[in-house]
Amino acid sequence: MSYYQRGGYRPRGRGGFRGRGNFRGGWRGGHGGPRAPMGGPRPPMPQQFVPHVPFDFVICEKSFPRIRPNLDEDDILKALEERDFLIRPDASEYNSLKELHDKIIAGISAVQQTSTQSDFMTGDMDQPENFQILEFTTIGSYTRNCLLKNNKRVDLAVIISTLPTHETIGQVSRKVMNKMKETDATCAELLLNSTDYGFDITKDETTTVAVWLTIPFERLPELCPGTHISPEFCQLAQRAIKHTQWYSSTIQCVPPQESHAPLLTRVFRDMRQRFAGFSTLNVWVSDLLVAHCIMNNPKQEETGRLTPQKVMRRLLQLLASGIFLPHSVGLTDPTEQGYRVHQNWSLNDMDMVCTTAQTLLRVWCNGGHRAVLGLDNTSNLDSQISIWNDIVVTPSECVLKQE
Repeated sequence: MSYYQRGGYRPRGRGGFRGRGNFRGGWRGGHGGPRAPMGGPRPPMPQQFVPHVPFDFVICEKSFPRIRPNLDEDDILKALEERDFLIRPDASEYNSLKELHDKIIAGISAVQQTSTQSDFMTGDMDQPENFQILEFTTIGSYTRNCLLKNNKRVDLAVIISTLPTHETIGQVSRKVMNKMKETDATCAELLLNSTDYGFDITKDETTTVAVWLTIPFERLPELCPGTHISPEFCQLAQRAIKHTQWYSSTIQCVPPQESHAPLLTRVFRDMRQRFAGFSTLNVWVSDLLVAHCIMNNPKQEETGRLTPQKVMRRLLQLLASGIFLPHSVGLTDPTEQGYRVHQNWSLNDMDMVCTTAQTLLRVWCNGGHRAVLGLDNTSNLDSQISIWNDIVVTPSECVLKQE
């Protein structure tokens, strides 16, 4: 007679484990609840979220001594400057854009001085053009000296008191143009186009000043989709103002001769356009990442400021180590409290940024920096096998899958 036949162990006995035929989902009591019987194993405790801090070689460089000499730093710097010369507007293009910008600023300032306080909902409908320009500021790449030759455009944010309808766009744009024509007859040749966010004033096909209309931040909930400008566009203008203020008070406070931020930002923006894996990195995230690599250096008193060559390599290293992967601390937006810039990305986007950076970093470290910068005619660098100084570089493969 077996042990079970003698009654030594009865799974369904009154004094033993009370299951319902079998043990479904672990140890479950007779009532099907989540608690285990006295003396049985307990369910595992929920795991605590521990954010991942990406590896940063610059912080612990002394702990990883090199086994072979560095690449020629002078050659890398020359390559960066050569690429920057090819992608930035030349002096004549920049001066033409600055001239148009200054004329529009003068026109907006003149309208601000002559406008009166009004409100769309309570104002006199017989005089619908009564509005007031509360504030205006230049935003975006022009303020950071980061314009690229293929996108010569200046952005302005204009805060008005009136809830902006599409009729308001026409009223503001016409008044600005009239004021510009009063002081400069050549402004009659400019083209005026209404847009969903405001209006554009164009001198030629490649020189444009975009004017974004918005309202004070506290009035954004009053906007009515379909009647007023889209709240998303107004929020974008408000965020751009914050970004510009932060950038000017942190990065641009460094003397120009000591800061390489404009050069590096232009070069990285150009890389972002050439490599599809970096398309998720919008302009603000790109600028913020460059600023982080330049300014966040705890050992600056010992080693001094990082050279442009080291900053560019550090940027690729941080992306390759997973600074924008799930559970990474990433980068906190300094203008949005508690918001991490990659927290709303899809898993596919996070993976593509990381794998693209890993491939480019291996090419860079084996002497292919000119190809990474776009100076050599090497196509599909991030998706095809390449050889650099007898080293075969195989593109990294994505491992994360979007659920």
